[in-house]
Amino acid sequence: MSKKHNISIVMTTYNGERFLKEQLDSFLWQTRLPDELVVCDDGSTDRTLDILENFARTAPFPVKIFRNPQRLGFSKNFEKASLMCSGDLVAFSDQDDIWLPEKLEVVENIFRTDDEIGLLIHNLELVDNYNIKIIHKNMLKLIKLNNYKNNIYLYCIKDQNYNGNSIIVKSPLLEKIWPYPPF
Repeated sequence: MSKKHNISIVMTTYNGERFLKEQLDSFLWQTRLPDELVVCDDGSTDRTLDILENFARTAPFPVKIFRNPQRLGFSKNFEKASLMCSGDLVAFSDQDDIWLPEKLEVVENIFRTDDEIGLLIHNLELVDNYNIKIIHKNMLKLIKLNNYKNNIYLYCIKDQNYNGNSIIVKSPLLEKIWPYPPF
C-alpha cells in the first residue's frame, strides 16, 4: 500500500447560503478529514462569504477563501480554484452537495491500492430539495495516469455523463481536465 495522500477539497460558490452549511458540515463529519478546503466565490451577494469565513475560523483544517473580482462562471471558477490546491489528490465539491462521512477515507484507500490510478469517479445519489433520493448512479471508474493524452472532460464528463462532484483526481492530471468547456 502506498503512502498517505494530502487531500484538497475544491469548492466554488455563488449565492449558496441556502445549502452551504450542510455541505461544510459534511466535510467535518468525514472519517478522514481533508488537508485543506479551497473555495472560490464568484461574486455572491448573499451571506455565502460570511458562512465560509465563520466556518474557516473553527475548521480543524486550513480553509482558503478567494473572491473573484469579476464573475468567471462555473467552469472557469472551478479551474481557478483547483489550480490553487496544494494536495496531491483533489476532490471536487458543489456548494449544494452533502458528502457521506466515509467519502474521503474510501477514495484515499482506493488510490493507495495502486500508484498508477490518476482519477477516480465514484457512485453518487442525487437528492431533491428535501434530501430525498431521486437517482442513484453506479459509476465507479478508475483511470490510470498514462491512459489519457487528451482532455479528460471529453471522455469522463461529456461522453460518459459523469458528474464533476463524483471525481477525485491526482493533481498532475488537473492539466488534462482544463480547459473545461464553458457553460
